[in-house]
Amino acid sequence: MKKASKRKVDETDIPELTAADFAKMRPARVAIPKFVEATRRGRPKLDHPKSMMSFRIDADLMVRIKKSPELRKRAIKAFERAVRKGA
Repeated sequence: MKKASKRKVDETDIPELTAADFAKMRPARVAIPKFVEATRRGRPKLDHPKSMMSFRIDADLMVRIKKSPELRKRAIKAFERAVRKGA
């Protein structure tokens, strides 16, 4: 990362902001949306995000599901099928 310059900035040619200047100001997301979108951090927003849900299951079953990613996928699919059937 580049170090900041230690030289002084001449502030005499920078005008003070007036009430009219403040009235014209808009949020960056409105004024320059492409730039704001390009600099957004984090994961992209999903069209259909997943929601959190909790319920209690036996501890030994939970341990087995957590150990195996394949078993986790199968458990989720079985749950989806049961919900669709109305079971």
